[in-house]
Amino acid sequence: MRCNSEIRAISFLLIDEKILYMNKFIILLLLITIVFTSGCLNQKKLETTTTTIPIESKTGLSAEEMWQDLQSKFSDTSDCMYIDCFSKIAIRTNNYKVCEEIPAPTKSPVRNSCYFTVAVKTKNQSVCENIENLGTYDDIDKNYCKALASRDISFCKEIPSEDFKEYCNRNLLMDTAAKTGNLTICEQLGVEHLDYKNSCYIKVALFSNDEKICDNIPTNEILANKIANIECKAMVKEDSSVCEVLDSVVNRDNCFNKVAYVKQDISICDKIERYFIKQECVDEIFVGIPFDCMGCNDLREEIYHSK
Repeated sequence: MRCNSEIRAISFLLIDEKILYMNKFIILLLLITIVFTSGCLNQKKLETTTTTIPIESKTGLSAEEMWQDLQSKFSDTSDCMYIDCFSKIAIRTNNYKVCEEIPAPTKSPVRNSCYFTVAVKTKNQSVCENIENLGTYDDIDKNYCKALASRDISFCKEIPSEDFKEYCNRNLLMDTAAKTGNLTICEQLGVEHLDYKNSCYIKVALFSNDEKICDNIPTNEILANKIANIECKAMVKEDSSVCEVLDSVVNRDNCFNKVAYVKQDISICDKIERYFIKQECVDEIFVGIPFDCMGCNDLREEIYHSK
């Protein structure tokens, strides 16, 4: 499968554990929407269970078999037995109306995260209006949703939390760097946060399809820099073989996962050794947007828009 302009134009809203820590409520809500650990639905009530089959019984599945399994399970809401089924169909079909079918309380973080993800994926800020204020710290702010969906930095100033307001500003400044090719912005972002600096370079490299920009990420004694440099080149070249120079299975798997998504090629997922990352790899391509793993050392990049 070829990588089209929409897929190539990906952004790194979350690239490592430091950024994850700053924004854990967004990731947690997105996980509730997407990850396979949801409640089982029957006619009277919602019971918690898991859709995960033990790794030992699934290690033989190929990426293609995983894909076929997803197609059979997430084709129509009339067959949905789990909350993640409704969310996956909503996200995959870009239909926020499916979020309304989620069997949860009237004010639900699960439904809110479904609206949020569809809004960002479809670049439709009007979908954000469906998000309800739950009165908790875990709330997804409508203005944050609108900022990411529209890529309009003016919405960031309306976010009540100063921490998340700054986070919103940083991410949309990376957009500006990518669209203008202004690497000075990346340098400024990296004064206090190296992770943003690397993420910014990667985003600019992907937008411009220029592997040389990856060399702005130094391959010095800092391991995170070396990994980011290799991942950047692998994604821009859409060449999973570049990942093979990484010594760690964890780092190689993460690199394969990212290249598979950028290239939209599930066959690359078969190179991943850790089963749950292999499943995530296929899932991300299936639903059309990467997601993050709470508690994992490796994070997926969040999609956004083309220029």
